[in-house]
Amino acid sequence: MGAQQWVTSTVGLAATFGVIATLWQRQRSEHLDRRERASERVRLREQQARHDEQQARAEWWRRWEWAVELASADDPAREGAGAATMEALADSPLITASELGILEVFGRMSEWSSHGSD
Repeated sequence: MGAQQWVTSTVGLAATFGVIATLWQRQRSEHLDRRERASERVRLREQQARHDEQQARAEWWRRWEWAVELASADDPAREGAGAATMEALADSPLITASELGILEVFGRMSEWSSHGSD
């Protein structure tokens, strides 16, 4: 084989390896990009779920305040509606341990006030 053929073969092999390396790097880069985008979507879904839970808990608290106001009313019907709403809210899965503590204290205060009025 002559020198011209060796050079041509060498250049051809180098070009082939260059194309293969470029295709491999491109595939690897696209795979990493897809994985990163998937991770970002998961992170955004988790962030949205946390936000939704915070909003639901804030709404629970607004409802609790409304129920306490009703339960404190002078009208027996409103008082009963407030107490029933408070009981329903007490069974919510949105309640945390600190809110359960508040409910327990509120319950004890309600018992004290009802014993005091007897």
